[in-house]
Amino acid sequence: IGPFHPRPLEEVYSSILQNLVNGVWNAVTNDVFDTLETDGASRIGNFGGGPITYTDLVNMEASINALNIGAGAYVTTPAVKSYLKKTAYLTNQDAIWQDNEVNGYPAYGVPAANTDKVYFGDFGKCAVGQWGGLEIVVDPYSDAKKGLIDLTIIGLFDTGCYNPRGLVIMNDASVV
Repeated sequence: IGPFHPRPLEEVYSSILQNLVNGVWNAVTNDVFDTLETDGASRIGNFGGGPITYTDLVNMEASINALNIGAGAYVTTPAVKSYLKKTAYLTNQDAIWQDNEVNGYPAYGVPAANTDKVYFGDFGKCAVGQWGGLEIVVDPYSDAKKGLIDLTIIGLFDTGCYNPRGLVIMNDASVV
């Protein structure tokens, strides 16, 4: 197998710390999409019913197009992204999702997006507030009999949308 080369303690510590910080930012990103649905986007609807189509996406754009939004983008789940990469639009053979674009707008498939949703608009209208830094709580006692040390990271965050008219959500972006 070869000789064992232990990692320096600083490298192990940095790796653990980075995993904790990544977990916090994943939670914050998930909250952004939940906030958009509860009090963010002012236009929420089922644009077509049934499997998502190119027409549904264009109708989303049209619903806020008169607002002269800034840098618009599409965001959805990796599953919807995959579906749109395999689905042709209109009578053309080209896929709806090509080169990480949909209808000329940047498009992203992210795990944080809620299931069967498509978001379109100016995500620059979303905000994340953080109060103070991150605090790490080390608990060597709770799982001591198992030989474990519990680490918890704490931070105060909130997410919001300061101009909900610049975003629209397709509620039922089913792919079947």
